[in-house]
Amino acid sequence: GQRGAGRRGQRAHLPGRDPLPPGHRPRRPVRRPPASSTGAGFVAAMVASAAAAADVSAARALAVARAEQAELVRERWTAAAQRTKGLERLKERHEADLRRAADVAEARVVDDLVTRQHGASKREREEGQRWTD
Repeated sequence: GQRGAGRRGQRAHLPGRDPLPPGHRPRRPVRRPPASSTGAGFVAAMVASAAAAADVSAARALAVARAEQAELVRERWTAAAQRTKGLERLKERHEADLRRAADVAEARVVDDLVTRQHGASKREREEGQRWTD
């Protein structure tokens, strides 16, 4: 297809194999400055090109630094989230323990009330039998 047509002049370099036979070079278009350009224009273009390359390099370095910083922040956040989950589990266990303790205390109170009522009614029956006997 046409995708491969642009690659015919280029050959991938394979290890241990010369990419092109001796004496063959790919044909590249010859780049010439416009006829109207001057030496000063050429120097200005080179300076602008170097400045643009420096800007690109600085932007890449900044992007790498920010990515590294973002990774550190992500790691800290993950560690904090794990600690928070652990604390939340401890809190839930503590609350469950408190509920169980409250349930046990309530059951004891109910048992004590039932025992007292049963003891009181038994005493009343015994006292009532003594007076009537």
